[in-house]
Amino acid sequence: MINILMIEDDAELAEILGEYLNEYNIKVTNFLRPELGIKALNEKKYDLLILDLSLPDIDGIDVCKMIRKKHSIPIIISSARSYIGDKIACFSYGADDFMPKPYDTQELIYRIKSILR
Repeated sequence: MINILMIEDDAELAEILGEYLNEYNIKVTNFLRPELGIKALNEKKYDLLILDLSLPDIDGIDVCKMIRKKHSIPIIISSARSYIGDKIACFSYGADDFMPKPYDTQELIYRIKSILR
């Protein structure tokens, strides 16, 4: 089973994605607050991180930067923010992929598998 950490403040979206991905043998553990997600990453091994950019308290770009300083986990950014500067910042701070919301969940599965290959 693939074990994914998600930091997404939209609880409904996280629940829907978690249920869908579970059907494909992908377990998702979501944290609504970035500091809790970072703490979980420091305490447990995950295969991949799905990270939203618009988060409470800490911007997702800053979260990406903090995580990359300590961890080599693959990071997929999942965001409704489409500004090219945000995308460039994410990649420059170590994101592996960027999926603009809304996206097809089937595409997400293939991107996860591609990154983990």
